[in-house]
Amino acid sequence: MKKVRDSNNLITRVACVVLAFCLWLYVMGEQNPIVERNYVVGLEQRNLANNMLVFNAPERVTVKVRGNRLMLSDLNPSNIRASINMDGLKAGQHTLGIVATFPNGEVVDVSPRTVHLYLDTEKEKTLPVEARVVGIPAQDLTLGRREVTPRYAKVTGPSHRIDAVTKIVAPVDVTDRAQDFTAHVNLVAMDASNVEMTEVTVEPALAAVEAKVVKQMVSMDMPVQANLTGTLKPGLHLSSVVVSPATLKVTGPASVLERQGRMETEPIDLGTVQQSVTQQMALKVPDEVLAEHRVVEVRLTVEQEAPPAHTAQD
Repeated sequence: MKKVRDSNNLITRVACVVLAFCLWLYVMGEQNPIVERNYVVGLEQRNLANNMLVFNAPERVTVKVRGNRLMLSDLNPSNIRASINMDGLKAGQHTLGIVATFPNGEVVDVSPRTVHLYLDTEKEKTLPVEARVVGIPAQDLTLGRREVTPRYAKVTGPSHRIDAVTKIVAPVDVTDRAQDFTAHVNLVAMDASNVEMTEVTVEPALAAVEAKVVKQMVSMDMPVQANLTGTLKPGLHLSSVVVSPATLKVTGPASVLERQGRMETEPIDLGTVQQSVTQQMALKVPDEVLAEHRVVEVRLTVEQEAPPAHTAQD
């Protein structure tokens, strides 16, 4: 009888343990259920050759994992790893699958599942630095001598971009500049069409440009006109006025020449002219202007007016 009682007690104890375990599972399932959550994690690039550069690969991807709610609520996303393997890949286009791992649970999905990327070798070359004027200086001024330091710079990046770089430019903004100046500017790599090349690095990144601001002088052919004043005496008629040369090459500030429009002689008083005459006349030349000649020849042709015709009645 005692053995029977001991056996029954053992069965009862085992049943209680099983029941308690089931009850614990139930409670845990109710209080800490299995859930799924999305985490944004960095995408690792594994086994990339030292001389290779990667383009178009996303920096981060979304990984969906499954685990109990309590664990996922305190989960550090760094525990989830996502990577692409670039072992042995050469330059060109590649499509690679993303591998994600989660030691404390199950990876359900990765978005995106694959990436389309481009691999290229790294390249560099050294080019002279040239100053490039941007903007408009103060009136009648222009940029004269320019000295750039350093004179050469190195550009580094993917081969297909470096091959297209033809110049390194130091853009100098001269807007409203009226005096000599020194500017520190960012160097820019450009192609043959003067388009800025991105995805490359210029070293050094900055250059110092010392610039001289000088007066801007322009040259042009300007018409010459006789400056006639007064009137001829009665009975005289001015039939022609010829100035030689009729045009004159002048040099000066653009704004002055634009206002000038033409060159005039010193005044010629017609009241003193009684017959055709040729005379040398000085030109009125502004101080800021240089003229090819300062004296021109003016030929005035003067004729007697015909007497009025008499009618038959007269």
